Amino acid sequence: KKLSFPRIVSEPNTKIGAGLTHLYQVEFENSPAFPFAFSLVSAPTGMKISPNGEIRWETSLYHVGQHHVMIEAYEASNPDNKVEQSYLLTVTEYCDLAQPALALFLDRNQDGSPEGDKIITLADEFKGSLSALENYNYKWWAPHIQIGPAGDYYASSVFFYRGSDGLYLFLLIDREGGGAFANRVDIGVSVKGNGFVDDILFADDPARWWRKSPLERVVRERGHFYLGSFMNWFKADGAVIGPLHMSEDLQVAVQIEDPGQLRHLYFHRYDESPEGRRYSLVDESADGGWPGLIFALSQKAPCLE
Repeated sequence: KKLSFPRIVSEPNTKIGAGLTHLYQVEFENSPAFPFAFSLVSAPTGMKISPNGEIRWETSLYHVGQHHVMIEAYEASNPDNKVEQSYLLTVTEYCDLAQPALALFLDRNQDGSPEGDKIITLADEFKGSLSALENYNYKWWAPHIQIGPAGDYYASSVFFYRGSDGLYLFLLIDREGGGAFANRVDIGVSVKGNGFVDDILFADDPARWWRKSPLERVVRERGHFYLGSFMNWFKADGAVIGPLHMSEDLQVAVQIEDPGQLRHLYFHRYDESPEGRRYSLVDESADGGWPGLIFALSQKAPCLE
């Protein structure tokens, strides 16, 4: 007489972030008293089940969506004696954060709003005891950053630094990433929800940077808008804007108004390495337009962040 197959009592997690590994161990009410095997009757490509009933699946952004999984455990000598389990596995692009954090949104439609835009990464700032101006360290006609992106020459970069005088936005354009000596790159920056306390702390060429104020009533009530040019720089050119006060209303947008010969732009996020983690931002459109960057608080982030 064949023994009936014991029921499966284990329950899988049915939600996972893209880039994470889905693991599930099948467990029974009682261990079967006969040789048995497993199979995946229905499963996404790449998912496998081991002889001991462990499922392992490496996910990616390609897998975002819902996937039907059906497991079958059966008696090795009598495949008709079996038990099944089905579940719907959802792979999400973003994972919830324990608390809101500043994140980088890619504003492809350049509407100035993060709504519906892709989150690239969290915008963790570099920190130090130097003031923002001391960290910029302007000498020999160029910035020499003490804490943050550094090197023999600077890649064209955007990053945040929190020092003794608060949080500031740093913008750098270098000759390698910005083209020839006489090239010109125009950038617009808007700061909203900051109580109008921000200003241009420093710019290599202050005559080419200005805060557009007063503005139209609806804009003036929300924040400041800055417009500046990087032009005729010796090695690297830059500007520092702030201080910025973290709040649910804070929103900082960076827009390339005229890229000139700009070829590369990076956002640097703090991590344990000296220059942080670097994210490449490139021209995505056929007409030469660059996507905008929006920094705002988010309750979600890419799951591997």
